[in-house]
Amino acid sequence: MDLNLKGKTAIVTGSTSGIGRVCARQLAAEGVNVVIVGRNDERGNKVVGECKAAGADAIFCKTDITDLGEVEATVKAAVDKFGKVDILVHSAAAPFLIMKLKDLPVDTWDSAIKVAQYGAMYFVKALNETMTAQRSGRIIIISSDAGRMGDAYQPVYSGAKGALIALSKSFAQDLGPAGITCNCICPALTVTEEDLPMLIDKYGYGTDEGKKKLTRVYPLRKLGMAEDVADMAVFLASDRAGHVTGQTISVSGGFTMM
Repeated sequence: MDLNLKGKTAIVTGSTSGIGRVCARQLAAEGVNVVIVGRNDERGNKVVGECKAAGADAIFCKTDITDLGEVEATVKAAVDKFGKVDILVHSAAAPFLIMKLKDLPVDTWDSAIKVAQYGAMYFVKALNETMTAQRSGRIIIISSDAGRMGDAYQPVYSGAKGALIALSKSFAQDLGPAGITCNCICPALTVTEEDLPMLIDKYGYGTDEGKKKLTRVYPLRKLGMAEDVADMAVFLASDRAGHVTGQTISVSGGFTMM
């Protein structure tokens, strides 16, 4: 299936690692020019190289996405380089601690909320003019099944991700008349290159017994891969998904069904 994405331009936040990194590579493989957004120069430049190897052009913009001025500068750099921005994938998330609210240090709350919510709002605000002028655009927000269901041991993270679900619906309603779609993808626990050592060390994911124990709550009896999430993001970025907006789609092996 030709998704007709060649020559389009995407900004991908949180794309120096994890799901965002794989989204950037998968988009590049479809011929999409990619703007890598993150805070680590070495990792950012590495992903630029991966995207170029996949067959597309790419640049890295070091950006604090909780700063509107820096976000606006990144959007300007993208437009200056590629002439337009067709796609936003907001995948950035702050590191978080797994513990109940009573034990969770208050000084860790702000980053989780600001990176998720302010990052999304700032980029959508900064892209509003250019996407509206184009009368087209695709916004894909990576939330989490924790945002749909809640999690006693991830209260702030769950709340931040839940807010993204509501924001994506608000964006879809606001920007739909301009031909811009906005959808939300909710993974559950997902295997990424960066997280695999933790899954092995903490959960015994490297053994058959560990995998069986970890995946028993998933109807498909397996964890998702970052590529599974990226494949959905690429589809939602395409014209094939042009009549899909305001939706929350779990890519979680049936962990959440609603």
